[in-house]
Amino acid sequence: MPAHPVLSNVWRASELAPATSATVASGHALLDAELPAGGWPLAALIELLVADARAPWSSLLLPALVSHASRQGGVLALLDPPFVPHVPALVAAGLPVSRLLWLRGASAADASWLAGQAAGCADVAAVLAWLPRARTAHLRRLHVMARRRSRLLLFVFLDATGPAAAAPSCAPLRLALQCARESLHGNGAMPRLRVDILRRRGPPLEQPLWLPAHNAALQALLDSKADASAGSPGCAGANVLAFPQERGGNHAGGHALDRFAMAG
Repeated sequence: MPAHPVLSNVWRASELAPATSATVASGHALLDAELPAGGWPLAALIELLVADARAPWSSLLLPALVSHASRQGGVLALLDPPFVPHVPALVAAGLPVSRLLWLRGASAADASWLAGQAAGCADVAAVLAWLPRARTAHLRRLHVMARRRSRLLLFVFLDATGPAAAAPSCAPLRLALQCARESLHGNGAMPRLRVDILRRRGPPLEQPLWLPAHNAALQALLDSKADASAGSPGCAGANVLAFPQERGGNHAGGHALDRFAMAG
């Protein structure tokens, strides 16, 4: 039975909800297939629960952030990331320095206030906010702010063991992220990002999704080393050669992985 033409926010519990706002493809076909309307929703709060602040996020979010920035323009605001942002990696992924804004809150209350200001700023296209101990009321206000910005992409990282994780959520999408190891192709356990969709507008997803924990260049290098150590005929006898970095920290390739090459 198709959705009622007037009640667009009503859908069958066994189906994913129809699109009520624009989306941005995540860059991961496996994930897009499980997200309503096939991507990250704009003008909405997206909650990401992490138990470890070191959980990799760039491989999951950067494809969408780069795509959104190239089409929408505007600034990417990084609020209270657990580590100093590695700007060269972000630039190599396709985010110009001029579009990066690093914000730091002196307290949890300041960070929540900054998140609201960034979400409401017309020059900000996307917000990544680390608010591990955010209160439900603060998250609700952020969601209301996002609803007023039809082209805003808003991600909030929460502590998976904190109070917000156990409280009812107003976010239409909530995921749990965990870096783990999964055995693939008989090559032993490879690092993967485990993604559990805890809340979405549609039926629950009982099985986790396994996505790359690293960007494509680094993952290719790790896969090649794993194949070589496993005695794969395609990489048998291959050596990984590390080329010395030029004096002064500069090298022609402009990417850290340019210092490595496979040699037969």
